[in-house]
Amino acid sequence: MVVRLQMLAADGARGLAPIYAGRVIAGFGIGSASNLTPLYISEIAPPAIRGQLVGMYEIGWQMGGLVGFFINYGVTEHIPASHKQWVSSFVVPIGLQARLTNPLAFLRSSPSVSSSFREACCECMLLRRCGR
Repeated sequence: MVVRLQMLAADGARGLAPIYAGRVIAGFGIGSASNLTPLYISEIAPPAIRGQLVGMYEIGWQMGGLVGFFINYGVTEHIPASHKQWVSSFVVPIGLQARLTNPLAFLRSSPSVSSSFREACCECMLLRRCGR
């Protein structure tokens, strides 16, 4: 939703401010994703392989950046400058991301989130029983 609003706000009449704001918001999202994912991996991984899994995540992160670079390079080299070139540089990565997002439904929740959620549910049930 935020991205849609930012795209609608970014036009020639408003200048570059909405684009800069969108980049800041996206930067916070990417920064938190890049920090929370290793934390999640370290919470659910067995201690014997925890470091290896976090290292594999970092390798995957860097490989994703490399693939993104080569997608943009290939698009600029093989598709003439037009609307099709601009759209192709977004469609190809979105297709890859959609395929990689499907397994997220099968991940189990983090132990720290699960325990705090259970505690909150128990507390809510106790309050209901007491009539508050």
